[in-house]
Amino acid sequence: MKEILYSKGDWIVHAQYGVGEVRGVDSKSLNGEEKRYLRVKTLDGEYWLPSDRTDVDYIRPVASSETFRGAMTTIRKEPEPLNGDHKVRAREISAQLETGALIRIARLIRDLYGRGRIDKLNMSEEDTYNRIRKRFIDEWVIAAGLARDEAEHRLDEALELSVNKVIVE
Repeated sequence: MKEILYSKGDWIVHAQYGVGEVRGVDSKSLNGEEKRYLRVKTLDGEYWLPSDRTDVDYIRPVASSETFRGAMTTIRKEPEPLNGDHKVRAREISAQLETGALIRIARLIRDLYGRGRIDKLNMSEEDTYNRIRKRFIDEWVIAAGLARDEAEHRLDEALELSVNKVIVE
């Protein structure tokens, strides 16, 4: 049997479900086969993760405070322009999200914010921006022990610093 990488009390990030706390390891019978699952609680609900599928790229432990410092440094940099073709842009955004890597998420938050200040985001991009911003803040609160409003304030300041670099130049 494969080793379970996470245990009760661990905080993880799932690329689709966001930040959650492992609340337990339970067995369930599915199609007559007994399988072990991690029960993960998020702010928005609960999901069950097969215990033998936790060593995949789209699931990772909550990032460290140091990693968040690096992510915030990235966010403060000048936004990079996104592709002008909305179909190509959508594929590129999706590819960045699939990795679940914090630094890529930070770049995407910065670049979507920058694009939104220059040109209106389409509905899909706006939804993506709001979703990943929320997840970034959720994870940062856990990683650094920040209050949610403090994390939001720091992120807003960093994003404004970023777009001001474009406006000034």
